[in-house]
Amino acid sequence: MLSFSPQPPTRLQRLYRATWGRVFAALYDRFLAGAEAGKLGRLRAGVVGDATGVVLDIGAGTGINLQHLAEDAQIIMAEPDPHMASRLAARAAALGRDVDLVLAPGEQLPLDDGSVDHVLCTLVLCTVSDPAATLREAHRVLRPGGTLHLLEHVRSEVERTAKIQDRFRAPWSAMACGCQANRETEALLVPAGFSDINLEHLTLSGCGPMLSSMIVGRATKAP
Repeated sequence: MLSFSPQPPTRLQRLYRATWGRVFAALYDRFLAGAEAGKLGRLRAGVVGDATGVVLDIGAGTGINLQHLAEDAQIIMAEPDPHMASRLAARAAALGRDVDLVLAPGEQLPLDDGSVDHVLCTLVLCTVSDPAATLREAHRVLRPGGTLHLLEHVRSEVERTAKIQDRFRAPWSAMACGCQANRETEALLVPAGFSDINLEHLTLSGCGPMLSSMIVGRATKAP
């Protein structure tokens, strides 16, 4: 099933997607292939593999999470970029997965309150325009007692690395379709309404200072 949000992109978004956005989508899986074959892939499988029932993947990209999701999961994937979304749809077809694909940003999800059991945020809160608003939307659409699953790039706890992230934030963001790897995402969870927050801070070797610092874990919407 394929559905689309009526939210139109801005003129700048249309220009970006038609140029570098198209190239970035084409290269995305290739760029992550080595990491996904190693520790990143294992972390991803661990954080999303137990999500069952109705599962929403925010900023689903090319659909990498699909291979790790339970066979009986009812999957909704929200992805605002049409080039990413077309690759996601092709991956779902190749894997034989039934996916409800929604062309919508994380800040504006066309879903009912309390309509999903699990929300996945994997390598997306560093990229969305407003991570606080995205987390509020995740909280809104989760049922009471539902779980938020996180695997995210964040600002390093090592000051030297954090300073590199800060210094190169703007050029990196322009090259990586909006990625801002120095965000302090954990601090946004409680204000968004989440509790029972269980996160691990870790370093992913071989990814350079911009992408090496991560959080992985879960948070809950209170029953």
